[in-house]
Amino acid sequence: MSIEIRFTDDELAQLHLLLSQELESSRVELHHTAGLPYRDYIKQRVSKEEALMEKLETAMPSLQAAGAT
Repeated sequence: MSIEIRFTDDELAQLHLLLSQELESSRVELHHTAGLPYRDYIKQRVSKEEALMEKLETAMPSLQAAGAT
């Protein structure tokens, strides 16, 4: 099932900000986690967050320029 959702540029920018904050938090958590099962869970979460970030950046090319600076 495919659902199309439309966001304004401001909404995409806000989602990008929230996701980038979550991604950074996940990376810090991964760095400080020793338990293997939970560490694997965090790695999966980071992977999903990175995939979402790519989709957001594809949806709004101006975000790519902002991330590169």
